[in-house]
Amino acid sequence: MATKCKHEYFCYGLYRELKEYEDCFITIRTRNGELIQGVLDDITKYGIAKIIQQDTLSPFMEEQLTFIRVDDIEYFSVTDHDD
Repeated sequence: MATKCKHEYFCYGLYRELKEYEDCFITIRTRNGELIQGVLDDITKYGIAKIIQQDTLSPFMEEQLTFIRVDDIEYFSVTDHDD
């Protein structure tokens, strides 16, 4: 894997797990406590996860594309996945 991370073993395992859930609705908690919810669109070979966050009404936000490094993810959960 091309990314260099001080938690390389953890990040590589997380990368492999995330890759299995592309196109699923996920919730990610970052290391600084922020929650990100949306559809996991892609995860690059450089360890960048691309998440499409849906429209919200309150507070109003249009659909947005969010990028996060795998090594900034503390944990994630998957809402809808067909095995």
